Amino acid sequence: MFHRNEWDSAVTYVLGDVVTRNGSSYFCRVGHANQEPPNTTYWGLLSGKGDPGSPGDMLEIVVPVPILSGAVTLDMAAGTVFTTTLDANVTGITFSNVQPSVASTATWIVTQDAATPYTITLPAGMSWVAGQNPVFTTLSAKYILEFKTVNGGASWTVSSLGGGGGGGISGFTPGSVLFVGPDGTPSEDPAGFYYDPVSRRFGFGTNLPTNFMSFNLQAPAVTNQVSHAIGVNTTGMLAPQYTPTLEILTDGSFSLPGNVSLIGPNSTIGLDYDTTVYMSKIVFGVPGNVPGWIRNFSVERYSDGMWSTIDVTSIVGGTGTGAIVTCTATSAGTCTVYCLTVPGSKVRIRCLSIEGNDWTGFSEFQVWGYTDFNPYALEITPSGDVGFGTAAAAGKVDIRQTSDALALRVSRSGIDETENIAEFYSDHTSPSLIQTAIRNNGTIVSRNSVISTFSDPKVKEGIVDAPMDIFDRFMRLEFKNFYLKGDTLKQFGLLSPNVKENFPGLVEQIPDYETFPDPNWTPGPKQTEANRPWKRVFLGTYTEAVKISLIPLLASFCLQIEVGKRTALEARVATLEVNLLN
Repeated sequence: MFHRNEWDSAVTYVLGDVVTRNGSSYFCRVGHANQEPPNTTYWGLLSGKGDPGSPGDMLEIVVPVPILSGAVTLDMAAGTVFTTTLDANVTGITFSNVQPSVASTATWIVTQDAATPYTITLPAGMSWVAGQNPVFTTLSAKYILEFKTVNGGASWTVSSLGGGGGGGISGFTPGSVLFVGPDGTPSEDPAGFYYDPVSRRFGFGTNLPTNFMSFNLQAPAVTNQVSHAIGVNTTGMLAPQYTPTLEILTDGSFSLPGNVSLIGPNSTIGLDYDTTVYMSKIVFGVPGNVPGWIRNFSVERYSDGMWSTIDVTSIVGGTGTGAIVTCTATSAGTCTVYCLTVPGSKVRIRCLSIEGNDWTGFSEFQVWGYTDFNPYALEITPSGDVGFGTAAAAGKVDIRQTSDALALRVSRSGIDETENIAEFYSDHTSPSLIQTAIRNNGTIVSRNSVISTFSDPKVKEGIVDAPMDIFDRFMRLEFKNFYLKGDTLKQFGLLSPNVKENFPGLVEQIPDYETFPDPNWTPGPKQTEANRPWKRVFLGTYTEAVKISLIPLLASFCLQIEVGKRTALEARVATLEVNLLN
């Protein structure tokens, strides 16, 4: 650091220069000319003007500090701004004469060597703020580090204020969006708040945004997916007397004698699941009562109608990474394989080599991961399409619910039954005309009163004539007038028990749910009652509904039968009339 006296508009300043202005001291962040302090783009506050003190108060002093045996000592009695030119790696940083039990701040300005990029390692008791871990690799560059303590020097937090030769902030992940942390210093969350300047994409919950703006959910906890296992898949040589079963492979026993499934070289063994499992760990046991042990092997998953190899990222009880790894576990041992989280409905181990014999055994097979997880909370594409549950929205708004749960809930408060809950428009006739609407009372209004269904024979199979007893059953339907409970509108329709007796397929059971504010919710920071989520609970009962749209089809068929009977009767009457005349 070099003190350039009072700021002068005619002077060109470089990184590390210090000036005074209106009683305060500033250090240069970016080389420039004629940028008056306190312009924070170019200047950082080194020491602010304080209240008038008694004669003899100490002024700000810049203290050069050498590196001795890889360590520096910053003496707070000598000053609070220190400078060092790196000529060795720094592994020890010590403060002396720190005022006890009070907060203190010191600034250390480091100049990197011109030929060798030396390193700085914080000792115990010091930590970078908010996960910073700056590198000091730019030759001849200046780096400005700020040390803070609130307990008289017992512990220190360190932040990188600038440097690297370009005047930017060092020590942060490229692309990470900075924010002010709880301690008031710059902070980052590279995996949760990210900007890709090349593709101009924002990521929330991800540092790999797939769209203009991507909101990704945090993956659930990884657990053993044994509850979803429904069967065993095998190929190759297996000993018939030791047929692998789901019970054997998932009973939790890794080494008990007898609980083995035997397998030969290049054979496979694995589990099938009743749903897609996002797997990240596979554990298998090598039993203690077999003469051979699996050595080289690969892990495969079944997804999108085909098997593919999973790259292993690490292994416990073995060595290697990638497509083929080696198990080193022997009698009564286990092997744990880790991989990048991938989906699949089946998983298997392919045995490539065996040591000690031509067959070996598996006493346990576990797949760890999670199910029913869709990371795409919200995606906004470059064209402005919005996807919920999908990264590839197929419309202006695209909602994909990948689990068996409610996909969309629309609610409106109102007492006028003719007001609409939802309206649908099209420019087919006029953009200002409603084509279809759903009203508060449940009525669906259509401009042309037409409901279409797919009737082309090319999309149908098993086509046969309808049974002729439909007429008799239709005539047993009882049409009633009634009021819905709590309503004053007289309605005309059917009762489900009568319909179910004659046409069981026209009646369906709809589960009864109750939706209410979650009573077990605990508000987080800056949350209020308005943030309380809703909870949807199945009541254990069902309400029967009639597929009323099929009634007109039944009536039409019955009309055909009656017309056919009438036509046949008219023909017989005509024949009788002719016979009588003759």
